[in-house]
Amino acid sequence: MEFLVEADTKNVETMLRDMPRRCLTAMADGMDHATRSFYAKFYKERLQGPPGISHSHGGIFHRFRRTVMVNGKRVFLRQQARQGESTAAIAKSSKDPMNMSVEMYTTSDVAGMHERGGAISSAKGMPVPLNQSAREMLRSKVSLHDLRVFKINGKVFLGQKRTAGKPELLFLITHRVNIKPRLGFYSTWESHSGRREEIMRDALIKALEKV
Repeated sequence: MEFLVEADTKNVETMLRDMPRRCLTAMADGMDHATRSFYAKFYKERLQGPPGISHSHGGIFHRFRRTVMVNGKRVFLRQQARQGESTAAIAKSSKDPMNMSVEMYTTSDVAGMHERGGAISSAKGMPVPLNQSAREMLRSKVSLHDLRVFKINGKVFLGQKRTAGKPELLFLITHRVNIKPRLGFYSTWESHSGRREEIMRDALIKALEKV
């Protein structure tokens, strides 16, 4: 007894033609999700105070951007871009799903200094805030000329004189500030590796399920 099976190859051909596009979109969607997830982790764990850096409006966090390379040129992904918008921009960066990339980008020298550590020197005295009140003054751009100068144990401070007791010292005036590595950008990226791999794996599985 013979059995004859005829297969309609049209659906298979359609699947094979469509698969690269599906994989491209899935990988781009996964990259968008993975980098957004990283930024959320970076912001929450490193930019909300010690041991990282306190977040402030227009501060270091807003100097970091996500970019993709399109035709050899860096294209910035808008920070408030919707997921579909970012996914489309990432997908356009390459016709090959294996060659797509998303770049974390910043030109901030301050961010680099806080990541690597180092010393900042100035011929003029720099006011270093000693407490939260002083930091708030800097953020609100209050003039420091209204503060009084106090010399204590060979050091120069800016502060306010109280009606009773010791003066309130707000700033130390110094010509050199040593900054310890504390931003934690790279260490946060490394600690996020498991979550990134999970996101990319789920994105690829999702694409294959639709084939």
